[in-house]
Amino acid sequence: MFLFQGGFAPGRGLERLIEAWGHVDEGAYLLLRGPDNEWKSQLIRQVRKSGMLDKRIFFPPPVDEADLVTAAAHADVGIVPYPPTTLNYAHCSPNKLSQYMAAEIPILANKTDFVAELVTKGHCGVVVDFGRLHELAEAINKLAANPEMRLRYALAGKEFYLREFNWQLVSQDFYLEVEKMITLP
Repeated sequence: MFLFQGGFAPGRGLERLIEAWGHVDEGAYLLLRGPDNEWKSQLIRQVRKSGMLDKRIFFPPPVDEADLVTAAAHADVGIVPYPPTTLNYAHCSPNKLSQYMAAEIPILANKTDFVAELVTKGHCGVVVDFGRLHELAEAINKLAANPEMRLRYALAGKEFYLREFNWQLVSQDFYLEVEKMITLP
């Protein structure tokens, strides 16, 4: 089970991911979870047209924000598909990145600067250029067929999350600086 969990919007790489799924081994399933909107409806139409709707690609109902990590933990791989086509996506740090790590699932990420750097540094998944359909399908098939590799990435991701990439730890210095400014004479 490969999971994208987040908002549906144009330019997030989901169309390409859906296209790639036609080249992926039959045992891999794609879950696209997020709130309903017009873009989600368009994606559902794209998947229906491909013949994979509710067979290989599913749209489970959205979950409350407080339940995102728990819900992600039921998947085998978390996907960060954003293409580096804009500065916003090239340097993004989506919440789902830390949520997947906290959920202890490996990550399959598109090659964007910050996300690729973290996934590589944390040894918590695979980074591939989603623009290269064949390479994307190969990466999905490799992750689907290799539970030991998924477990290795999942455990490393959880450790990286606990040691380095969580809000409480990252924000600590920020809050200390704010506190100093508030207590200045």
